[in-house]
Amino acid sequence: MTRHTLLDQVLNRFALESRTFRKFCFTRECERNDRAFNPHRDNVFVAGVARSGSTALLNSLYASEDFASTSYALMPFVLAPSLSQVIGRIPKKAVNPTERKHGDNIEIDLSSAEALDGIFWNTFLPPKDLHLQPREVPPLTLCGYAMFIENILLNSGKNRYLSKMNQSITLIASLACYFDRAVFLVPFRDPLQQASSLLRQHHNFALLSGYEKKYLTWLGHHEFGATHIGFYENHEPSRSAFSPESFNYWLAQWKNSYSYLSRLADLHPNVIPLCYEHMTTSQSFWNRLSSRLNTDIVGRHFVNRNDNRVEPASDTDQSLYDACRSLYERLSEQARSRICSEN
Repeated sequence: MTRHTLLDQVLNRFALESRTFRKFCFTRECERNDRAFNPHRDNVFVAGVARSGSTALLNSLYASEDFASTSYALMPFVLAPSLSQVIGRIPKKAVNPTERKHGDNIEIDLSSAEALDGIFWNTFLPPKDLHLQPREVPPLTLCGYAMFIENILLNSGKNRYLSKMNQSITLIASLACYFDRAVFLVPFRDPLQQASSLLRQHHNFALLSGYEKKYLTWLGHHEFGATHIGFYENHEPSRSAFSPESFNYWLAQWKNSYSYLSRLADLHPNVIPLCYEHMTTSQSFWNRLSSRLNTDIVGRHFVNRNDNRVEPASDTDQSLYDACRSLYERLSEQARSRICSEN
């Protein structure tokens, strides 16, 4: 999340607060382009749980220059990229790259690829309350999303789209069927390290202004902090067993999310788990992934952040941790077999 001036805040409220206005912008963009959508492109979607290396993976892929993606330069008219392009021609003060609020040494500027597809989903899918669950996307909405992608591609002059949205795990079953030639990358990380990072970011994003909470909600960011909504595959009675202020809660979220994603990987060959520990230590991994995606990536945006490893605390739920470790091994095997099998 970037710092916004008063003018930024006013413009964002004007463009993003009204669902009716967002639908109007999208409809006008589609009418203007008058271009048939193509759901059979070799697009790439990054979908997983936050703090898994998803942003570094996005940046590594985007650096290949083979993909178009949503970026801060399109804000706030992400659903009308041609309008964003016109506004972008207006001279403005240069924005230097700055470290994002997460405090993880990842710098962003207006040209940075960012997870903004959530604006489309917030516009065209009925809102879910209380918690996130897998949901079936109506065929007409899938067609609309394909058109959204075409609009971004037309604006950029590229032929392949790159998307990152952690919360798209709720949609991935429908997307993986509809976009049959696309690849869905699911990064995951050692559960102890990832859950610990999620808890830190939950505290980091806990105190937000009213505008900041609205902004993250408009973008569909509910991973942690003041706008957090948990993921549950079913209406489990135990879903409130732990407080979001506890480490065990985030360990349970890791298990809930990746249990579901692991089963999806078994069902859909285009859903590919990727192990963070492999991404940070193995150049051969990047060579194989480059071959699988037919692009050139080197993973230079990855830094191994597991040097200061977290050890289980005395109050860690041991049975939950053991289940997570077992699932981690299963995901790692899926990742190895899926990537290696492409050679």
